[in-house]
Amino acid sequence: MNIKEASLLDLPEITKLFDEYRQFYKQKSDLKGAEKFIEERILKQESKIYLLMDGSTCCGFTQLYPIFTSLSMKRAWILNDLFVRLEHRKKGGGKALIEKTAELARETRAKYIQLSTAFDNRIAQKLYESIGFVKDE
Repeated sequence: MNIKEASLLDLPEITKLFDEYRQFYKQKSDLKGAEKFIEERILKQESKIYLLMDGSTCCGFTQLYPIFTSLSMKRAWILNDLFVRLEHRKKGGGKALIEKTAELARETRAKYIQLSTAFDNRIAQKLYESIGFVKDE
């Protein structure tokens, strides 16, 4: 598996993944809305999207949004979305996407990476903690 930064050429695949991700969180399927949302993020350069690839198959993604911290006068990143298709889980893809996030943070000299997940998503929480993220109470 490898990771690549998404572009408009990847829009059809990202749209499907993003829609599946939203359904995982109990949202109704909305392919047109998903496509418009992702297309705007890419065109306006409002987020960074990385795709997890297994050969030519797109099997996961992460989406990060930039924010800034006034006191440190630095950039930070919000890891807002992370999703790996069920059949591709337990193969290190989620960890690889998070490591790519950390690489982006280092390259941009970010102060921190912020993330959140559903309270009951213990698998994701365990993954984040294994990589070194600290739970904020």
